[in-house]
Amino acid sequence: MNSQSAYELIKANIETSGKLPHTFTLEESRAPNQLSFAPGAMDGVGIYHMGAGDEKKAVKEITNLLRKYFKSGNEKYIAKIEALLVDNRVISLIDPICKTFVMAARALTPALCLMQGCTSLRQAVILR
Repeated sequence: MNSQSAYELIKANIETSGKLPHTFTLEESRAPNQLSFAPGAMDGVGIYHMGAGDEKKAVKEITNLLRKYFKSGNEKYIAKIEALLVDNRVISLIDPICKTFVMAARALTPALCLMQGCTSLRQAVILR
């Protein structure tokens, strides 16, 4: 059984074009009569049955790093996010991260945007 997650396997096989080769598969070779999982199923087992660490802390850290990246465009923030994702699964974090930005956008009013000196809704959400 491969110890890499589906994310790690995909990331490692992406070509310079940004696409996976046509021959790429998550299927693993196995010995006859060996118990196996569907491609990506071990990720689900790890997420839902083995716990995933301190997700709230990771969501907060990644959200803050994304805001810094959006403001500056500095790739060092992306590298820090990738480092956090070594110990945390994207699939367990993506919904709370998106919700954080959606809730920030919903809380905005035109008056609040003007008070913050924002020129766009996107800018106001990033500043929150």
